[in-house]
Amino acid sequence: MTKKSILLIDDDSDEFDFFLDAINKIPGLFDCSYAVSASAALDLLDEFTPDFIFIDMNMPKVNGLECIALLNETNKALGIPLFMYSTSGDPVMQRKAVSLGASGCYKKSGNPNSLVDILREFYAKYC
Repeated sequence: MTKKSILLIDDDSDEFDFFLDAINKIPGLFDCSYAVSASAALDLLDEFTPDFIFIDMNMPKVNGLECIALLNETNKALGIPLFMYSTSGDPVMQRKAVSLGASGCYKKSGNPNSLVDILREFYAKYC
């Protein structure tokens, strides 16, 4: 198995800790970097290219949909699959995310084991 890198864009640092805990329960599959906002992500993408980007919907200033549009406008995520990662399972938001270029949408879970399962399935599907 080849380890893949994920960039998580989320204004809540606790969410990164939760995501990282799940990744650590499945060693060898993913590395994870973190950006607290769309602008921080743009700066980080100048330094490295992740294999995948997960974007929270509910962020101040630039929400997840706007973040996807911004990443596309700047070409900083060219060729990188983008995924909405949100507490909302709203189908309208999900369709909008996909229409903007997201490869898919994942609903956040408060259960760490559920996130581990999601990440395992994600790896099997995309890696």
